[in-house]
Amino acid sequence: MKKLFLLAAGLFLSATSFAQIEKGKVSLGGTVGFSISESSMINYDYYMDEVSTEKTQLFQLLPSFGYFVSDNVSLGVTTGVMFEKSSQKGSEVEYKDRIIAFGPTVRYYKMINENFGFFGQGQFLYTSTQSWASNINASGHDSDKLKINGLRIGITPGITYFVSKSVALEASYGFFGYTQSKVKDEEDIKDTEFGLNLDTSSLTFGFQFYF
Repeated sequence: MKKLFLLAAGLFLSATSFAQIEKGKVSLGGTVGFSISESSMINYDYYMDEVSTEKTQLFQLLPSFGYFVSDNVSLGVTTGVMFEKSSQKGSEVEYKDRIIAFGPTVRYYKMINENFGFFGQGQFLYTSTQSWASNINASGHDSDKLKINGLRIGITPGITYFVSKSVALEASYGFFGYTQSKVKDEEDIKDTEFGLNLDTSSLTFGFQFYF
């Protein structure tokens, strides 16, 4: 048993030391995500409390580019768009957001074998959001668009699987870091958060080409 364990450990160490993405390579790809979530809120009233249900849909598409400055470490840039729509059950009003994101990234890979590995991606993204409300039953009755600027600084973990030497599929889930949003031209309307986000909106799938 001890010899078998040492043999397995040796194979693992040799695989981890051999499997790597070499310095000088370029990655080109992106991620896509779609989520639907529901949350309940209690509206407190003097006579009777009411429970309302809010439904939120999110779609995101984020292309990315990276250059490996050393083995398994890449510096790059991510850009993309996100669309979010939310409404309360029984309401005729929908709230919509269109978000543009752009910023630098750094990614570190830890390959387990020739095909499978983990990565952690640090990001510093600037976001520009247009937010508005619209009437579901009356087209052309949208509210004025609210402009919101934001920052997203943190780390996202993920897994990658190479289907060939130059093509990999990947998935990521979760975000730990700092987010900030501020309504343009309004000094007092500002929101900041720091911590771990495990919402379904943080689950994305993607691919990368390596050259």
